[in-house]
Amino acid sequence: MRTFSLVFALPLLAACPVWVAAQTDADSLGVVESIEVKRAEAKETKYSSLKFLKDNRVFIRAQLDLLRVRMTRTRADHPQMLDQRYLLLKQMSAAIAAARDTVSAESLLTAQRQLMTSVTQLGELEVQLSTIEDLLAE
Repeated sequence: MRTFSLVFALPLLAACPVWVAAQTDADSLGVVESIEVKRAEAKETKYSSLKFLKDNRVFIRAQLDLLRVRMTRTRADHPQMLDQRYLLLKQMSAAIAAARDTVSAESLLTAQRQLMTSVTQLGELEVQLSTIEDLLAE
């Protein structure tokens, strides 16, 4: 009587070829039972790039460190004079901002005047309509 222990053999069966035959007590009756073990197919990762990034994290960080820009200041032996336009840039930008404020204030006043004009015209129209109603009522 030959027996086959599957408890110890299962890890070995996963590494073996596809077909493995195991004999049991049924051999004495002339019946042969076989067990088929198939290796599970490896599933593809959903995001393979994330796995790559995780596996190569140290390398990628090292490469990014090489890409970082380092600013250094050096003094020249002979300084150059600045153009007066660069020195006046702050004053010019303040003048532009003031002009924009002036234009926006003027456009706001114009819009208010147009509104008052249209309200006045509506009042005059209402007076005319009431006059027409009075004439029709007589």
